Amino acid sequence: MFGYPNRIITDRGKAFTSRYFKKFAEETQFKHVLNAIASPRSNGQVERVNRTIIDGLNTMSESENTWDENLSDVLWGINNTPNSTTSFPPFKLLFGHENSRLPAYPKGDSKDFAIQQQALQDRRKSAKLNIDKNMTLMKKRFDISR
Repeated sequence: MFGYPNRIITDRGKAFTSRYFKKFAEETQFKHVLNAIASPRSNGQVERVNRTIIDGLNTMSESENTWDENLSDVLWGINNTPNSTTSFPPFKLLFGHENSRLPAYPKGDSKDFAIQQQALQDRRKSAKLNIDKNMTLMKKRFDISR
């Protein structure tokens, strides 16, 4: 539905260092970046999301044996909660509407579709500006602390 990514960053697990994965990356024309060995900080975004998922599963589950029963609810919450940096839920930035049982592509005439697509582009631009502003603030704080 969305095509192949431009770039994938992974650890050095066998699944990602195999010749089959290398061939797949070449065939689908994405750049494969391997992060540093034994350095979880190099994959900080993924580690942070994993921590959020685990915290949610621990809160909703009586034991680790029942995590699978609550995973979809935890992920739904993550995808539909406004992000503090972008100010938008990830689902809305990706699909252009709140998460419901609506189709990913709006029905209606082409004028309605064009209006909805423009609103989605505007929302994504706003999110990008929010990300840039947050990055500048974080850099400023980091530079001061050094």
